Parts: sequence; C-alpha cells; structure tokens
Amino acid sequence: MANSIKHPLLGIIIVILISNAIAFNAIGFSGSFRTRSPSSALQMVRKGRLQKEMREMNEDSKATISRRGPVSGSNRREKSEARKVMSAAERKAESALVDRIMGFLGEKKRDLEMIKSAVDELRKLNSAQSLRSIVGSQNLADYQLSFAWDDSAVSFVGTGLHKVPLARLDYFFMTLGKGRLLMREVIRIIGPFPTVLNTLVGKASVEKGGEGSKDETLKFVIDSVVDGTGKELVGEEPRLVDVPIIYASDQVIVGFAGDEEKLLIFTREEDVDSILFEKNVGDEKKNKI
Repeated sequence: MANSIKHPLLGIIIVILISNAIAFNAIGFSGSFRTRSPSSALQMVRKGRLQKEMREMNEDSKATISRRGPVSGSNRREKSEARKVMSAAERKAESALVDRIMGFLGEKKRDLEMIKSAVDELRKLNSAQSLRSIVGSQNLADYQLSFAWDDSAVSFVGTGLHKVPLARLDYFFMTLGKGRLLMREVIRIIGPFPTVLNTLVGKASVEKGGEGSKDETLKFVIDSVVDGTGKELVGEEPRLVDVPIIYASDQVIVGFAGDEEKLLIFTREEDVDSILFEKNVGDEKKNKI
C-alpha cells in the first residue's frame, strides 16, 4: 500500500484539480464558448427585431438628408454636408450594433446566430476608418478580444498557451499602429500561481480583398514571442498570420480565424495599462510595440 493515497483530503484535491482542468479546457477564453440553440421561432423574432432597428436607422438618416433639401450637383458644400450627415448616421448605427453585439456577448449562454446576424448588419456599413489607416496611424490603438468563435480561433492569433491544463485566458489585447503589432495574453493559472503575460510583437500590413470587395486582410509577421517566464518562443523563421477582416473602425475590428465560420471580434479598449497593472503583469518593457 506504499503507493496508495494515505490521506483522503489529498484524493479529493486531486479529483478537483482534474475536474477543473477538464472544465477550463472546455470553456476556454472567459467562457466564450458557452452557447445555446434557441428555437427557430425565437431566433427569427430576435433577428427580425435587429433588422427592423437597422432599417429604421437608415430611414431616419435618409429623412434627415431630405429635410435639408435637394443637393445641387455643383454645390460642394451641400454635398459635403450630406456626406457628413450620412457618416454620422452610420457611426450611430455602428455604435448601436457594437452595443448590441456586446449585449449578446454578455449573455450567460450566447446565441451565436444572433451574434452572426449583428455582424452581418455591421458588415453592411461603411466604416469611417479603413484598416490601412488604423495600422498606419502614428497613434496606437488598443483593442480587446471580446469574442472568439472557439478555442482554435484564439490560438490562430495567439500563442495557444492558454490551453495548458489549469490555465485560463483572462484578457487578450491587440495594439495596432505605426505599421506594427503588439498582442498581449493575460493568462491566469488556477492555484497558488502568479498570472502571466505572453507577448507577440511584429510587423502589420493590410492587403486589399478581391475586386469589388470591401474586405481586407490583416497580415502579421511575428518576429518575437515571449512567454510569462521571459523565454523567447519564436524559432529562426518568423510566424506569418493572415486574418481576413470584414469590418474595421476605431471602435471595433471583426475578422475570421482563417475559416469564415470562426469569428474574432475585437473592441476598443481605452485603458489597457490599468488592467495589466491590476493583474500584476504591467511590465513596461513587455508593453512596447
């Protein structure tokens, strides 16, 4: 009996640890993958309401323009004003859709069909910014990964180290600007272990989609990957990642993890540093693009 468990409490602890490992591997990134399959009738009602709201917003913007009177073909000022009104209406619609998407993401059991429907509506809008302008800007823009379709979608852009047993991805941040990319993974280890910060740094560029397409591809050339212990993980060849983007603005970036089914939704984050310091991973050396 020398190899048997002598203390019953030790056996209970081992069972709990194994159970936690299984549970966290299944749920993954902040519970992102808990979904539900509502009835078809309920889905149609919710989708219909969303589409109705978008139609009403479009009608309101058109009515605003028509109240201003006809736009003369030779009057540049009036044309400019009409464009501003339409742009403001689309920004309002974008804000409403982002709020709606975040509402869907905040539900205890997420309705993937409604998330996809809201993204489809967002895709119809004309963004005030292009992805190219965001990547090339001298001002850095921070985004948080608010939704990933599944575990493999997170690994597509990240290190995949959140899949280690007892690990949970608390935050995933992406910073773009100056033609560069910085991604930061905040990973919590269950038990008496410190939270760790993994960083991925490299170049970022944008490639246009096919003829007539508004879609673009965000291309990463990651030449540095450092884990929470300070160990460099990149080999001799840099890692290349292509992320098809279907909508990009200063507030939200929506793309796919390779497969068009696997959504990635990044939303603007204004204070990454505070979150990192709160998690005790606010190392200034690791947070430079």
